[in-house]
Amino acid sequence: MAITTDQIVNALASHNLKFLKVDDTHILLAVRTEQASLQLGITLAEDGEYLDIRTVQLLTCPADHRNREAVMLALLGSNLEHKLVKFGWDPADGEISASVSLPIEDSTTLLPDQLSRMLIGLGIVIDNTFPRVKKALESAPARRPDASAGATPSGGGVNPMGLGILLLGLAALLGIVYLFTH
Repeated sequence: MAITTDQIVNALASHNLKFLKVDDTHILLAVRTEQASLQLGITLAEDGEYLDIRTVQLLTCPADHRNREAVMLALLGSNLEHKLVKFGWDPADGEISASVSLPIEDSTTLLPDQLSRMLIGLGIVIDNTFPRVKKALESAPARRPDASAGATPSGGGVNPMGLGILLLGLAALLGIVYLFTH
């Protein structure tokens, strides 16, 4: 069973949204939230059985950005906090995007309220996360330990601050793995 881009177009039109149907699988849409102007790409994939809404160039964080780790932790934290919207980062060009997806398994219709929930959820989560990521991008660089900072002052063991950051990142990653396996 599958849906069509015409159903998506009708759902967007029912909410008086302005959009551009690019082809039978892609629609472009621009919306404004409290924190950002969003350009969205709506893609209908897998022969109409998978709907993906993704931001285009939400933010940019180059791979060599001085606070890349802080940005990644903010994105991972948001992915752990929010179940509907997920953030991603493309190391090739530094693009940060947010997306929401809907598998269409047993239906041939897309209700306007379903699409509305996806768009509103995307906007709410972006508004919640955007300030944290912007702050991480614009902050002074985090103090980087020197090569010997992995050791405690006595020369043995592990720096507890470095371990805390490692555990926070691992917890966020495990949360993502849990979400994908349950």
